[in-house]
Amino acid sequence: MTEKKEIRRVTKIYEGETYFVTLPDAGIKTMSDLKGKTVALGPPGSGTVFNSTNVLQALGILDQVKGRQMSFADAGRAVANRQIDAFAQSSSPAGSVKELAETKGAYVIPFTDQELDKITKKYPFYYGGVMKEGTYKGVPPTKMPFLPVYWVAHEKVPAKAIDDILALAYKPEIKKQLVEGHKGWTQMEPGIKYFISLGAPMHGGAEAYFKSKGLWPK
Repeated sequence: MTEKKEIRRVTKIYEGETYFVTLPDAGIKTMSDLKGKTVALGPPGSGTVFNSTNVLQALGILDQVKGRQMSFADAGRAVANRQIDAFAQSSSPAGSVKELAETKGAYVIPFTDQELDKITKKYPFYYGGVMKEGTYKGVPPTKMPFLPVYWVAHEKVPAKAIDDILALAYKPEIKKQLVEGHKGWTQMEPGIKYFISLGAPMHGGAEAYFKSKGLWPK
């Protein structure tokens, strides 16, 4: 298995939210209201399980939630049928939440500033943000934790190779093709300051590329 110390950051690809969804009339309005409730934490082995568990742990309520692991589609249907109380979702818009919002209605639980502070202090790779209005039918702007998703490479990958790959990926015509494959690529950016704030090492090839473009912070 590759050791964490051997991984180097290349560039930020996109950012994704972690949030919890329930029905508007479920009696769940705050994160604290999830205590004692049955909550789908995400598909087994997924990043959503990792993120939702971290969030609940940081808020001190993980042990008070009846967690289950299931697919997003199954979780959305289970909430709609009142078989479970809520489910966790990563990134947006998500089909499971969209379907729920347009059929039964969806309530996305907002985080308070104090809750976001707890999460970011315990896990500094998260940061607070707002899911914009219109992401889902009937859901207003909602505060929640965000997590950046990064492109990484092994430290042994030659610097010239990473430099060449970034030069190619950041070409407008190539980035357009990447976006056609996955909309997340629209958010691709260096993300250097956040790397540095986490103490996360950049790959030498990425550093060389961004410095050559005048994008390295002074």
